Amino acid sequence: MNTKVTRKQVEEARNYLYNINTQLGMTLYDPELAEIIKNREVVEIQGNRYHIESSPLGTCDGCCFMGKQCPQRAVTYCTSNGGNIIVEAEPNKK
Repeated sequence: MNTKVTRKQVEEARNYLYNINTQLGMTLYDPELAEIIKNREVVEIQGNRYHIESSPLGTCDGCCFMGKQCPQRAVTYCTSNGGNIIVEAEPNKK
């Protein structure tokens, strides 16, 4: 199995992710997302509540969507600002 990745393939993948982020209104550095992460704000994805945590190594380790089909909104959050993971938010305590 050939595991080499060409520079062209990397560039195509980067462009693909950039286009997805642009279509959804996110950027590779989004100051609004930076604030959401910093303040540990809750975001909603497909009716569920999550926190976004920085993953500077760019891995999916610890992401609640790891090994599953990622919703597009989750992909956008994950690929913005240098890499993030999504974790479930604790339910509101009453």
